[in-house]
This record gives sequence, C-alpha cells and structure tokens, in this order.
Amino acid sequence: DLGGERAHVLVSETLGVSVLDEAALAYMDDVKKRMMVGSGPESESRPESGSGSGPLDGLLQIVPARVRTYAALIRCRELKELTTIKHASGFDVSAINAIRDAGQPFLMRRMSKDWGFMLSEAEHTMVAGPFEIMEVDFYQHNATSFDASGVEGLVVKRRGP
Repeated sequence: DLGGERAHVLVSETLGVSVLDEAALAYMDDVKKRMMVGSGPESESRPESGSGSGPLDGLLQIVPARVRTYAALIRCRELKELTTIKHASGFDVSAINAIRDAGQPFLMRRMSKDWGFMLSEAEHTMVAGPFEIMEVDFYQHNATSFDASGVEGLVVKRRGP
C-alpha cells in the first residue's frame, strides 16, 4: 500500500527460464494500472528520458526496461538419453519419442532442480545460433498485445547424425 500515492519506479525480477515464463507482462500491466504514475492509456508510450516528448516525460521508470531472449540448437547425448522413454509397465512406448520436446522451460527447470542435470556441464555441440527469439519492451508491450512470433532466417552451422 502506497497510501494513495503512485510510484515512479517499477522494479521487477519476474523472469523465469523464458522471458514470459512467470507472466511478467500480466503482473507489470496490473502494477502499472493500479500503482504507477501515468497509469491508463498514456502509460503505453515509452518516454524518452528527459526529452519532454513523451507523455510521461521520464516520470515512469521500469527496471528492466527491455529483455531479449536468445536460443541455440544443440546436439547433446545426455539430454537425449534423459528425455527418451523406451518401456513403461512392460510395454514398448518408444514411439512417443517422436513427439518429445526436451526444450520446454518446465522440463529444463525440472532437469536442473530435480534431476541434477546442468546443460552447462554436459558435453554438447551447437548446431545453430545463438539467435534472438524474442524481445520484450516493458514500456511498449502488454499481456494482451504482445506477439511472440517465430524465428526467421535460421542458419544451421553443422550437420548432425
């Protein structure tokens, strides 16, 4: 509670494995509307600090203001083994491997926290990237209008088995 006052600075560490993992845009939208100076439609324009040209003229400060996410395609035997299923209750269920997705943030978090797997410690080869997959500007983007479109122009550096 700010006693009826509005804040000038919004500091957030609501970031997970992925920029949008912990609903950062939704939380920031809510805080900006309820607690920040310049709340309402005018807060959607990003001020140029000190320029006098923005509707907030540098009044609202967001930290971090912008976040970029990068990704790379890798080949890693340990990761493949960890995410491969062969048998369950005596049945061959290996066909399910065709649709596995070892790159999901939840799975990566679980592998590091629950299973002790750290990609940084595993032998792996980068086959493409790193490349920017997303940029979020917390002044401009909000939870309802953000477009997390795909990557264009991916170049694979190595051929794999």
